[in-house]
Amino acid sequence: MRTTYQGNGRVWPRRIACGALFAFLLAGISACTRDPNVRKRNYVESGDKYLAKEKYREATIEYQNALQIDAEYVPAHVQLARVYLKLGAWGAAAKEFTRVVQLDPKNVTAHVDLGNILLAGRDIQGAEDHARAALSLDPDNIDGHVLLANAHAARDNLPAALEEMQRAIAIDPKRATSYLILATIQAKAGQPSEAEQSYQKALELEPKSVAALIAFGNSTSGRSACGRRKNSTVTPCNSSRPTSSR
Repeated sequence: MRTTYQGNGRVWPRRIACGALFAFLLAGISACTRDPNVRKRNYVESGDKYLAKEKYREATIEYQNALQIDAEYVPAHVQLARVYLKLGAWGAAAKEFTRVVQLDPKNVTAHVDLGNILLAGRDIQGAEDHARAALSLDPDNIDGHVLLANAHAARDNLPAALEEMQRAIAIDPKRATSYLILATIQAKAGQPSEAEQSYQKALELEPKSVAALIAFGNSTSGRSACGRRKNSTVTPCNSSRPTSSR
């Protein structure tokens, strides 16, 4: 006796019914693979897997494939920019982040990332503009405050830089990197004692931080050197005045 399947008022042999169902499912899958929205998402997901494995060339190809389908697909631009950052291709990364903020002006992270690249290239005004854009969208964005602080410091507006870093720390007092940046600005402002305290705070929060250990060691060795020279004619280390060239 043959196994049958009844549907739509008719009795079908099991083999024919299964074949029809398989064909229907296959047609659905085929339709999905032709859908450009599905395809571009798949390319980005594939690129993300390559990026996680540090296969940057393959990741780049996948993100570019997504952009060939949709040149305005923001996730592909964002991830492509991150690949370029990993490769040290700052100009290409800046171009992608610029495209992101054009397509998605409310993308806070892209504003900050682009601002940091511009600051590294000494475009201080551009960095400040993107920092302020990020903070106008998210006033509590720590990275935005840090970027603005660094822009102020690049202009030697150290009081404004210190004030901005205090805002960043007030938002998250347990973020070690904020104390490291604060310490760097304090040292530049001629505040070695305050800088040393900030380095110590960073170490309290992240005892295994190599950057904090090195910076703290440098600050304490510098303070010791200042103590040994306290009776000399050299300008004291806690002075903000530059040493005479004579």
